[in-house]
Amino acid sequence: PLWPDKQTGNLVPNASFETGAAGWGSWSIAHPGTGYTEPASLLAEVDEGTAFDGKRSLTFELDRSDLPTSMEDISTFKCDHTCQMVWPLDHLFVGVHGWRPLRRGTPYVLSAWCKADVEGAVARLTIEYYCKWRPVRVETTVPLSTEWTRCVLPFTAMGDYAIGLVGLDLAAGKVDRARIWIDAVQLEPGTEPTPFVARQPLEMALSTDRQGNIFDKGDTLRVKAHASNESDAK
Repeated sequence: PLWPDKQTGNLVPNASFETGAAGWGSWSIAHPGTGYTEPASLLAEVDEGTAFDGKRSLTFELDRSDLPTSMEDISTFKCDHTCQMVWPLDHLFVGVHGWRPLRRGTPYVLSAWCKADVEGAVARLTIEYYCKWRPVRVETTVPLSTEWTRCVLPFTAMGDYAIGLVGLDLAAGKVDRARIWIDAVQLEPGTEPTPFVARQPLEMALSTDRQGNIFDKGDTLRVKAHASNESDAK
């Protein structure tokens, strides 16, 4: 999907998770052969008791003894049938589904407040552009501590649409396991990050107890309504 064009303030919706995990999913670099970033269901959860901004943050853990995996069906000259390839993921990103419109040649900055439960963990910030033929991205890594750190990735837009991703990278760190907390994600025009603001003062979302909010007609559901109001209106 494509988000409505917005070129002022924060371009990321539900950026501090005050409406739960609405809109967010997980991404990984599929495998060394393609390098494309692949979306998936959210492999993270909202922490109701830890936050830099507001009341909530997003958190997940990676452990080399039990890494999530990426699977892909591939047909090659080496196979007379489709081969299923499986790669363990020592990195994982989260981001909001949908492309954000950018102005090519304009400076932007992606930022997020992050912390880990161990010293030596490393966060990775990535901007991936919409490109039909090959992956095009810019990224940076930031060492984390157990205190909140603002991770920053300034860049000049090389394309018209992009997705901002924030994650944990065990390969770049010095630990075999770590848990990361992510909050107050911001993508904005400019060269330096400004104080965090929500994309909209009033944000709302509905969610169900079904994975992906997918269900059949007639099913009985538990529906949650989330709302966040950062305006002066009541």
